[in-house]
Formats: sequence, structure tokens, C-alpha cells
Amino acid sequence: MLRSLCLVALCCLPASLARPASTENPYGGSTWGGNNPWGANYGGGPRGGNNGNESDRQAWQRAQFVKEAFELAWDGYYKYAFPNDELLPVNNSFSNSRNGWGASAVDAFTTALVMENATIVNEILDFIPTINFAVSYKDELVSLFETTIRYLGGMLSGYDLLKGPLANLAEKLPTMISLLMLRQPDNVDKLLAQAQTLADILSYAFESPTGIPSNNLRFNNRSTDGATDNGLATIGTLVLEWTHLSDLTGNATYAQLAQRGESYLLNPNPASSEPWPGLLGTNVNITTGLFEDAAGGWSGGDDSYYEYLLKMFVYDSSRFADYRDQ
Repeated sequence: MLRSLCLVALCCLPASLARPASTENPYGGSTWGGNNPWGANYGGGPRGGNNGNESDRQAWQRAQFVKEAFELAWDGYYKYAFPNDELLPVNNSFSNSRNGWGASAVDAFTTALVMENATIVNEILDFIPTINFAVSYKDELVSLFETTIRYLGGMLSGYDLLKGPLANLAEKLPTMISLLMLRQPDNVDKLLAQAQTLADILSYAFESPTGIPSNNLRFNNRSTDGATDNGLATIGTLVLEWTHLSDLTGNATYAQLAQRGESYLLNPNPASSEPWPGLLGTNVNITTGLFEDAAGGWSGGDDSYYEYLLKMFVYDSSRFADYRDQ
């Protein structure tokens, strides 16, 4: 929702925002002199992302407009919907389609980090440790897939950035929220702790004869929706986050859970479920590990499995060389 709001905001910026926030170009370059991080002959292309006729000044201005659109969208969400999942901008109310854990905030976390907006970063950083992942909004079903890519991935990405190149963005003094909650401002470490807590809660999804997880979970009684199969994407879009959690915590269990389910995709059976080398069917029986069809492709329900093959190879090409060859 927040990403959609950014697009809406960008299309509706008032004329006052259609000007650069500053007349100084922090990137330097041929327009104003100085060192250009895109190269002395920058004129667009893959790194600049423009048509080749855009000056450094124009590229910098365009970046400012994107940042302003994000901030406008965040301000609306924070005022009217936080800490719920989404803002409903027509009537300034909110909804909770992702279990009421503040999906827009966690989704926005790494965007705010990359944009180096310390205010928004610390608002979200203060909020994440307060989430109670054990309770789903109105006891609604929890998607293992969605929760992994949004919440678990969002927290781990934020942790990596704040422990690495963007460590300076974490406030050294308590913000207003942390003061009200009577908490200490050591929330970067709490990101990893929350990620581990969430994974521990989700982990019963993998308790099947094959280790292939169920996707739809009921936290209130540790049950599932009773589905007998799971999909290619919803099985195969877990392994990066769960493996990285193991690498960060030293607890190999998380990686083992996700990789066991993934193994049925890397070695599909029956042979007819792979009608073209590397192209698989969609539905896999949770009990037997056998594909139930040979119908697939690159659309929703299948696509991110193929995406994660490449990501795992990039993540660690020595451990996951076989992912590249799928």
C-alpha cells in the first residue's frame, strides 16, 4: 500500500514541490564540478536510469522528487493509519490485510534507510520491537510466504544496513516513542531478536511428513487451513530469508527448514512435472512431495521461485552453485 501511495503522491505533487529542495548538487559532476560517482562521462544508462540526455542536476532533482513523494506518503500513513497495515486514503482510515503488524511501516523501513531519512528510520526502528507477532489481527490466517518476504525480510534487511553502511542513521538518544514505551534505544539488535521470534512462531508450518510447509496458518491454535498442497512460489520464496537468519544467529535450524522444502523443487518428481528443463509445475503435495501438475510459468504463484534461484546464487555462490543451474 505504501508503495502505491508513493506513486499516487508522485503524480499529485503540488507545484511548490516541483522544484529541487536545494540548489546544491551533492553528486557534483560535469554540471557543477566535483567528483561524479557515476563516472566522468555520465549520461544515463543502467546506473543513471535515464534517456542519456539528462544532466546530473536533472537526475538529482528527479531523485529529490521521489524522496518527497515517499515522505508525503509516509506522513499520511503515519498520521492516519500507523501502526496498522495500510492507509485508506479516500477517507483517512486504515485496514489490516497483513495481520495488523504494521506492514506498511516494515515495508517502508529499508526504503527510508536507502533514502537516508533518519526521522522515518527511527520511527520505524522504535516501532518494530513492540510488535506482538504471536497474535494475528482478528485471528486471521497468516501467510508464511507474505510474512517471510515482508516482515522477516524487512527486519533482516534493516538489520544488515544498520549494522553496516547506514549505522549512522540509528539514533543514539531515545525518540518520543521509545520514551513513552520506557524502552532503551538499542533497537538495532532488537530487529534480529524480533526476526528470530517471528521465525520461531512460524516454524510449525514445516511440520509435515516431507518438511514442505503449509502456507496458511492459524496462530491461535497452531493449526493450518488444512490444504493438502502448496505452490511453487510459496514453497520456493522462503529460502533466502530463512538461510540468512541462520547465518546471522548461528542457529542452522531456520535454513534447514526452508531448504528441506526447497529440495523437492530442486529435484522435482514425477519427471513429467518438469515439461521443459528448469520449468516446473505449480502445486506440490505436502505429504508426498510429488508435483500434482505440470502447468506453470513466470506469472504470479510461480515467478518468485525462479527469482530466488538467482538470489541464492548471488547470496553465496559457493554454497548455492546448484541453484544457478536450475
